[in-house]
Amino acid sequence: MRYMLLLVLLSSVIRISLAQCGPYKFHPLWPDTLGWAYLLSTDCDSDSAVWDNGSIGYGAFDLEPGSHYVIQYDGGTLLDTTFFELEQLHWNLEQLTFAIFSGLELDHYASIPYCGTSIFNYPTCTPPADSVVLFLMQDGIPIDSITPLDCMFNLEVWMGLPYGHIYQCIVEDRSQCGSTGQTPLVTAYACNGMSFVLEITNATSGQADGSVAVLEMMSDTVLPLALPPPFTGTFSLHSLPNYDLIGSMQGSSAVWTGLAPGDYLVQFTPDSLCFVPEQQVAVGTSTSLFDPSSASKEGLRTWTDRQGDLLFWNENVHEVRIMDINGRLLRSWNGPPPMDVSDLAPNLYILDAGTGGRVRFVRY
Repeated sequence: MRYMLLLVLLSSVIRISLAQCGPYKFHPLWPDTLGWAYLLSTDCDSDSAVWDNGSIGYGAFDLEPGSHYVIQYDGGTLLDTTFFELEQLHWNLEQLTFAIFSGLELDHYASIPYCGTSIFNYPTCTPPADSVVLFLMQDGIPIDSITPLDCMFNLEVWMGLPYGHIYQCIVEDRSQCGSTGQTPLVTAYACNGMSFVLEITNATSGQADGSVAVLEMMSDTVLPLALPPPFTGTFSLHSLPNYDLIGSMQGSSAVWTGLAPGDYLVQFTPDSLCFVPEQQVAVGTSTSLFDPSSASKEGLRTWTDRQGDLLFWNENVHEVRIMDINGRLLRSWNGPPPMDVSDLAPNLYILDAGTGGRVRFVRY
């Protein structure tokens, strides 16, 4: 038993000795493409070593990235064969983006693998921190720079960046290492000019049977780098004033039913990185979308034919106007219904009948 315990202890000592022996690996940092490795002779139990590239001794140079091995001998007797890997190193650049109301937030992480973090692994060249510069690019033009940049770990945060631009981070190493790195392009679209095409059904008095429907999103193409179609993403409806989430839907349109009278907030989070448009809406307590203060007793209502090209209304009114949701006059009509609206773009409009009332309608 005593001898067995002694053998176990000796075996453990040999393993520890071989572990401290190495190999110590120096991985090539781009633009370097060749690395090297060595054994610590004072901690090895061998008196000679042969490497897979034919080198003899305790070091091997000009090793390409990939699998390698070193064989150790003691007095001509095979002692150990150790397999190891060399990696092609680059700057590890990671970025996170957040679309918030005040502007785009960009969080950037920079490091070099094995830089000051390992006993047996190192980059072939370690750039001094004060020789490395991190540039924030906007549309290919540097708008900010950070130095020094430590290769062990570095975090930079930019907030309030304007939408409608393309961003990228570039690392420039001005030391003898000559290492470089860059992140993928980040396109932050301009969505603050987008509008909702909505259809709202008021709730019956005393009941929660109203609805809010987002038929589609409309983009302001005048803005630089406006979000291109198709406009897909996540639609969310919140009740005000507490911003309680009613529900979320994925796609290019959304509808929420069973709504009580009140104020709501509709938000659209595009699939692409973009400002989050939102619009406040009100679900009333009537059965049609009209202005109660100016409508007749019956209430002005509208409908269209199956194709949506002809607009009808129920009042005996021959003079009406069509306006956009901002109140801009688009068309005047003098005559009985129906009115040809086939040339109107899909959107939400207002039919104004003067003293006969005012009602919103949707052109699909």
